[in-house]
Amino acid sequence: MKRIFLILLTISLFFLLSCVTTQSFKQKETVETSADTKPVSVQEAPAPSDDASESAQESPAPAPQTDVSAEQAPVPVQKASVPEKNTEVSVQISPAPVKSDEEYLRSVNDIEVTKETFAEDKTEIMEIISKLAVIMADGDYDGWVKYIDEDTVKYWSNPQNLRKASKMLPVRGLYMNNLRDYFTYVFVPSRKGREVDEIRYISKNNVKAVEVSENSDIIYYYFKKIDGVWFVHIPPL
Repeated sequence: MKRIFLILLTISLFFLLSCVTTQSFKQKETVETSADTKPVSVQEAPAPSDDASESAQESPAPAPQTDVSAEQAPVPVQKASVPEKNTEVSVQISPAPVKSDEEYLRSVNDIEVTKETFAEDKTEIMEIISKLAVIMADGDYDGWVKYIDEDTVKYWSNPQNLRKASKMLPVRGLYMNNLRDYFTYVFVPSRKGREVDEIRYISKNNVKAVEVSENSDIIYYYFKKIDGVWFVHIPPL
């Protein structure tokens, strides 16, 4: 009986021990599994509200700042007042300077002309010559005719006189047909760029405009006074 009892006791202890071992092994496996699979808590940032996004879009970007020193600071500019233009412009022509009494004596040549009249006549004639220089440079025929006296216009508009003058031209085969041709081929080439120094009286109403040279005077213009106005006169052939 004791042997049977011991056998049963041994079996019972063995069975009890195996149960305890199995239960402890399950608990250990559970603990390791829970440790490995422990969830990690992640905190998500709250999404921005609609009001905040709208305010961020509506607020303008700050403008770039420019540092302006005292030297770079803009200085207000005051506009100068411009005087109104007058519709009528009066041009005062100063008398041409008379170099000496010798010029006066050379110019009048025993013609009864006072120094004052001589200075006035020379001033007017030199003014016309200056205007003619511009007219010749521009080839302005219509402007040129205004300074030519009527006798000259009539004579040099005659075809016969123009044919005679054409034979004297340095270019052979060139024939002038009208007064414009005379202006283009004779008057301008013989006077353009020339310098007039003094005048010489032929009479009180007839004057030569000359360039002074050592031995003789070079005549470039003849002027004729008609009703107190000086006109260019071109002598006939």
